[in-house]
Parts: sequence; structure tokens; C-alpha cells
Amino acid sequence: MKRKVFIVGVDGGTWSILRPAMASGYMPHLQSLVDSGASGILTSTIPALTPPAWAAFQTGMTPGRTGIFNFAYWDKYKKKTYYVNSSALKRTIWQIAGAAAKKIALLNVPLTYPPQPINGYVVGGIMTPSLDSEFTYPPGLKAELLAAVPGYHIIQSEAARYYRAFENFTPFVEQMADIIDKRAQAAQFIIKKEPLDVFMVHFQASDVVQHFLWGYLDENHPLYEKEKCHYIHEKFYRLLDQKIHEIRQTFTENNTDDFITFIISDHGFQAHTKRFNLGNWLCREGYLKLNPRADHPPLLKRFSKKLRLGWFLGRLISPKKVAAVEKYLKLDVAPFNWQESRAFAMGRSSEGFIYLLDENPDARGRVAAEITEKLKQIQDPQARCPVVQNVHRKEILYRGDSLEHLPDLIIEPIPGYSFTGFYQKNEGLFHPVTSEADFHVGIHHRDGILIAAGAGITCRNDIHGNLWDMAPTILYVLQVPIERGMDGRVMEELFTAEFKNQNPVLQSDTFLPSADKGYADFSHADEKKIEQRLRDLGYM
Repeated sequence: MKRKVFIVGVDGGTWSILRPAMASGYMPHLQSLVDSGASGILTSTIPALTPPAWAAFQTGMTPGRTGIFNFAYWDKYKKKTYYVNSSALKRTIWQIAGAAAKKIALLNVPLTYPPQPINGYVVGGIMTPSLDSEFTYPPGLKAELLAAVPGYHIIQSEAARYYRAFENFTPFVEQMADIIDKRAQAAQFIIKKEPLDVFMVHFQASDVVQHFLWGYLDENHPLYEKEKCHYIHEKFYRLLDQKIHEIRQTFTENNTDDFITFIISDHGFQAHTKRFNLGNWLCREGYLKLNPRADHPPLLKRFSKKLRLGWFLGRLISPKKVAAVEKYLKLDVAPFNWQESRAFAMGRSSEGFIYLLDENPDARGRVAAEITEKLKQIQDPQARCPVVQNVHRKEILYRGDSLEHLPDLIIEPIPGYSFTGFYQKNEGLFHPVTSEADFHVGIHHRDGILIAAGAGITCRNDIHGNLWDMAPTILYVLQVPIERGMDGRVMEELFTAEFKNQNPVLQSDTFLPSADKGYADFSHADEKKIEQRLRDLGYM
């Protein structure tokens, strides 16, 4: 029997928020899917971040194979940051299914920009620089979409920052709700174009709402306000539920075959109390050496800055060429003494990322052991508790041929804590998280959600799988052979015995290739737009 697949990605979807919303009657559609189908935990990657998680979902591979662990990758040899995008994923389930003549449409799924050719339609996700870029496949879809959905946008990051910073609670929620509404209109527009075998829509706004407003949603949080919690449930989560229902209904009306619904998230959420600055700690411990010349740039550099020569040249030649000229004239001054440094930290997320800079493997191993032991001894002087839960060596945590792109050490904090990697001058090690000073009152947790419903799905609520299990499971439903090389498994516990008897697991002789790199070059202008968006959302 031919089966189709309908997928909704609720970014950051977590049972600790959704269950109370469903129990209070705000999300009746999701409640009906839970009652009639299978549900449970979908465990995320380490780190539990949007890029590695959605990369694992689309490829069936963990970060050791994709080389993706964050929004950006730091090249320890060039000392340069690259932003990840779709070119880091060599082959996805969309391409595998498309090669099997399945018609597919993807709306705002992370890591789909720039849009790669598939048998169907793609509208790029969060890493799309702007609506001015070519963010659709086929390219002509862009004009059709913008005409069909006036005011469509991917995410209003600058508005999110403004509203939260000034405590304009109501306009912020309204802005996030508008994003949900426009996303639903776009989804229905694409579904109506032609019958589809696979459709997926992704909602990033749920992640933004929970980062910014977790204190109002978590009844155990000091900021909790019952009235504001109900307001968010009413204006945001009820609308999200309604729009999922409407999109699913449109998919039903435009398809004659049975389909299975998957509602998934890339990670869960929890309260966020303190950040620990790894960059400052590495400096204090002597592993990262500051460049004293950084505070006293050469006279020529100061002269250039005063006369705005860099700005003037930037109007004539590309910013990258300006940087090359400054480097040649020794106008640029590195913030760190790389010759004497032995470790470098980056990122601003739950987990911490440390690169070891020694070229000698034995020396690198000794530094790794030293740093690991010292990190485990760190205590929050106020709470009198450890900060570090685990320190993972990349080669032990993951297997695969893209390990070179991962940081050498990935540090898991205890619940409630997070790590900031970048060095911050004149700042201490611990930074309390407050709604006035930090956007991320809520932070990621590895336990995401999974809801599966439709003919052939069992009725149970104790499912426990990994995010990378979804790729082979989706191919299984479509009866497309699963290429060798995936880290995931088919989640056969989701399906009835009758369904499994009628649908054998099909294996392909083709070996799914890993990514050959975990990053790609954007134009300088697009890099700046992406960087600003990530900063506006508090992701960097």
C-alpha cells in the first residue's frame, strides 16, 4: 500500500510545555494525535543545537559523519569562522526519496539554504540571509510565494530582540504569532500546487518564544506569572495547534492516499540560570594567551581608522580585499598570541566547545587530560555546585570521517548552566541569566518530542528514539530502500504488526556518503546578515 508522510518540525518542542498546554485545552489537535497514536521522547544530538540536530534528522547521521555541531565552524589553522549551510549535507533523505520518484516539499527546514535541487520544492530556513537571496527551489517559486503570502518572512530576528529588550511582552508574542500565521499560509500554498508524497514544515518561532519567555511558562521559575503563561498559551500555542491542524487538513484534501503524521522537535527545553565563560577561563589558566598589541594597534592602523580608510576602500573594492590589504600592511592585529596559545573556545550555547592547538598528538592529548580534570573541578561559588557534567573527546563521543571539523572537547554543563566560549574583556567567569541582560532565560535540553499518528501506527506513549532514527524511519514508511551508512535505525516499535508484515525494511546497496566539509563560504554581505540574525536571536 502506498504511504505518504506529513512532518511538522516544532523547534524546541518540549513535553514540559506542550503537556500543560494540551491538558488546559489550548492544543486539542496535538492532543488528538497523542491519544490516537504513538508518542514519546526523541533524544537530540550532543550538542543539542538546531544545526547538528536537524542535520542528523535529514541524513540519519550523527555529527561525526556530518561535521556539523553548531551554526558556525572555526578553522583552527586559518583562525577563521565559517557558517554552515546545506552544502555541508552531501545527501539527504529528500534526495534519496526524490531519486525514487517521490514528490517532496520542504518549508523553512534548517540547513536547506542554499536550496539544493530535489524532486519538488524547497523554501530555505533560518540560515537564509534575507528574502533578497535566492532561497527557493525551483528559483521561480520565490516570486510565486511572496505574491501568494504578502508579508511572508522567515524570522523577524531584529523585531524579536527589540521587543524582548524593552519588555514589550504583548507585541513580541504577536510578532511570533504572525510568523506562525504566515508560515501556515505558505505551507497551504505549496501543498495545493500538486499532490505530494512528503511534506515538511518547520516552525522556528517556538524555539524563540521559549528562549525569551521561559520564565513566564515554567511554574517553577522565579519569573513565572500565571496570567502571562495563559496569554502565551492562548495567543501562541493555541494558534500553533490550529495552524498545524489547518495545514494537515489541506494535505489531506490534496492527497488520496493514506499518510503518516510525524510531529517532532530537534531538542527540548529547560530553565537557564548561569553562563560560564570558557574563553576567560582558558586565559586565566594560561591555555589562551592574549596579544598585548591588540589593545595598542599600530599607529598606521589608528590613522587608518580615524580617516575611515577601510570604509572608503570598502566602497571601491570588496570587504574581503580590504581585509587582505590590511593584513599585508600589518594593520590587522590578532586578539590572541596564537604561537603561545594551546586552546581556544567558541560558541554561545548550552554546551562548550574547545579546540586544542598543539600540532603534536601527544601534547594535544596531555592538554586535553589537563583541561578535562580542571573543568570537572570548577564550582559555582554561590550555588556551591559543580558546573560540568561531562567532558567528551570527539573521537570517543562520535565515529565518522568528519571528526576533523568538530572541536576537540565538547563540554556538557549540569542542568541550568551553559557555556560561552568567546573571550570577554574585563568580564568574570560566571554570568547570572536575567531577563534584562540575557535573551535566553530558557535553554536547550536533549529530550525532544515525537508524535506519530495514522493508519499502521501503534497506540502507546513510551516511545524513546534518537533524532537520527527519523531518517531511516521516514524512508521505511515511503518504502524507499535505506542506504547503508546511516547511524539511525528504523523505529519499528512505532508500527503495528500488520503494517510491518505488509512493509518490509528495504536496504540499498548504495553507501550514503558523509559530508566532505562542515561549512561553506557565504558572500561577505550574507555572512554579516546571518551573523546579525544569530546575534539578534541570542544564538551567538
